[in-house]
Amino acid sequence: MKHNLNEAYLQSLTEDERNRQMSEWTPDEWKQYLCPNGTISLEEFRMALYNKVDEIMTAKYGSDYIK
Repeated sequence: MKHNLNEAYLQSLTEDERNRQMSEWTPDEWKQYLCPNGTISLEEFRMALYNKVDEIMTAKYGSDYIK
């Protein structure tokens, strides 16, 4: 990567400087900036979402919430 993607550095720039730098970023740099912890598949996201909904519904309504 040829650009500095550090959030503290980017925040130290003026809006115009930041826009100018970001306009030069490659797709890989955008991916690194937007997804610093990597990505997951849509199926992994769907399962994580379903599990979270089940967890919240069970906590709120108990294990009988589906019935």
